[in-house]
Amino acid sequence: MMRTFTFCLCVTFGLLSCDSGDIYPDEYRRENGIVVKASFSFLEPETFPASYQLLFGAFNNEKIEPVISKTIIKPADSQPVVITLSNLPAEAVSLKLCLTTLGKQPVYTFYETDVPASVSDSIIIPLQEIHLLQYDRVQQQIFSISCVACHGNPGAAGLSLLAGVSYDHLVNQPALKATDGVLRVKPADVDNSFLIRILEQDGLLATDHTPIPSKYDDDLALLKEWIRQLQVAP
Repeated sequence: MMRTFTFCLCVTFGLLSCDSGDIYPDEYRRENGIVVKASFSFLEPETFPASYQLLFGAFNNEKIEPVISKTIIKPADSQPVVITLSNLPAEAVSLKLCLTTLGKQPVYTFYETDVPASVSDSIIIPLQEIHLLQYDRVQQQIFSISCVACHGNPGAAGLSLLAGVSYDHLVNQPALKATDGVLRVKPADVDNSFLIRILEQDGLLATDHTPIPSKYDDDLALLKEWIRQLQVAP
């Protein structure tokens, strides 16, 4: 582990956060001390991560974790959050707003931009509206991590949860193992979506699915909110 240093997070309206603690030897620093300032407005705040973390950081092509980052605390209101990264390492090639595990392993990227090859003293990222509730996030955060080992191609019970096909296999599709004819996912109806039932109730299937979302409390809450906001077909 390299030397650590504490940074301060500049966030509007008094919101504070801590940085990653990562810093690199002097030979990696940009001589002119590049500063990055980014502004984000978070939509669907009810799906702001709790068990995971949301961070803004700089990345290179040599490691998965950011080379420098700051964790974002959930805003108390709808005001934009402003983040500052100081002394951008020379090895940084991209800037990302990511959902990560607590170990800073990226799970899903909400925003990404390249670090310019030539920059004088600062990089300004204008206000970005970030939709926290995206199906791609559901896919990467839940299905790709916890489900595809059994629900790949072909999937158990004829259900594939691989990226690119999972939505069509779930939404408005009959649950083959259900005894009351419910759908796997019924838009805007959490209680009558078999997917939620099997994740909350043991005994509905031969294999207990209830431990799947228990690893991260966010997973089940995200699934429920996604179903609530699904549009019912006219």
